[in-house]
Parts: sequence; structure tokens; C-alpha cells
Amino acid sequence: MRKVKLSCLGPAGSKELPPKGLEAKAMKKHWDEYFDYVLPENPDLIVLHECCNRFPNMTMEERLSYYDSESCQEVFEYFCKKAKDNNCNIAYSAVRKLADNTRRNSTQLIGRDGKVLTIYDKNFPMIEETQIQNILPGDKEVILESEFGKIGFAICFDLNFDHLRLRYAKQKPNLLLFSSMYHGGIMQQYWAYSCRSYFA
Repeated sequence: MRKVKLSCLGPAGSKELPPKGLEAKAMKKHWDEYFDYVLPENPDLIVLHECCNRFPNMTMEERLSYYDSESCQEVFEYFCKKAKDNNCNIAYSAVRKLADNTRRNSTQLIGRDGKVLTIYDKNFPMIEETQIQNILPGDKEVILESEFGKIGFAICFDLNFDHLRLRYAKQKPNLLLFSSMYHGGIMQQYWAYSCRSYFA
């Protein structure tokens, strides 16, 4: 066994809606402020909230354009650099576009070297996600054998679906990472108890 230092960051998204083309600069400035709170503690793992790269004040049209932009990719690269520069892992939750032009609501676990270790796609996106944003559901749980032991993942409303929880419970994870826009309430403790796992 070893001690692992985790930081969970869930600030509200940046309220400042920058001019088109300057989204990455504004988003990096927003997150620099919050990283300053936790990086002096030298965390091994930082868990970020669902869609952590998004501006809440964007219209749906602006949001979809942003997801497909170079600015969005630049924000992802910023988080990869943060992980590498600070020798930590980052659970980065964001919408990503695939080669077939569909999207997934995903958690990408970025390793200490700044490279993606694994990707989990939200199994149960909400109706708005599927019908308006062309976000398709993932179809499996993801378990990663990591330096912290076995890690599993869930995003937002995934927490309400028993068969996903039970699939994780069978695999006996040591740690579950939960990126979300809602708290989850008692379901957080229920998943931890059911899976006999730590829950971040």
C-alpha cells in the first residue's frame, strides 16, 4: 500500500465569454487560478468536473462550434502539459469529437508524462446530449490497472444506473473517478460501498 494524494476540482465554468478565437486563452487563465490552489500540495491525481473545458454562457450553436475548434484542442493540450510539468495525473472530462463526426462525453486520464492513459465514454448521456449535441453513449465500463491500483470511471447520470455499478463491483476497483455536473448525493456513498472502493 502507498499513500496517494488526490485533489478534486469542481469550480463553476468561466463566466467570461471571450471573443471567438480567444476561448483557449480565457479557459487557461480560468484554470490556472484553480490549479494554484492544489499544485503546491503535489497531488498524485487531480479529478476535474464534467465538461471542464466548457463556457456555461455559450449558446448551443456556439458550444458545438467550440467543440470542433482548434481552441478546444489547445485547452486539452494545456491540461496535458499541466500533468507533465507537475508530475501528476489528471482526469480530464470533456466532449470529444471522433473521426466519424460523432461526439462522446469522455473522461480522459492523462498520465504523468502528459499522455492519455485511457478513455472512458459516458454510458448514459442525457437526452439533450444525444439529440442536440450528437453525443453517443459509451457501451462499457473501463478499468485501468494504474499506479494507484484498479481505477474505474463514471460521469454524471451514470451514477443512477445499477447495471453499470454492478459491472464495476464485479471487477473490484480500488478507486472510482466521478466527473459530474451534479453532486450525486447518497449515490456517491452507495457506489463506494457497493464496489468496496474509494470514490473521488
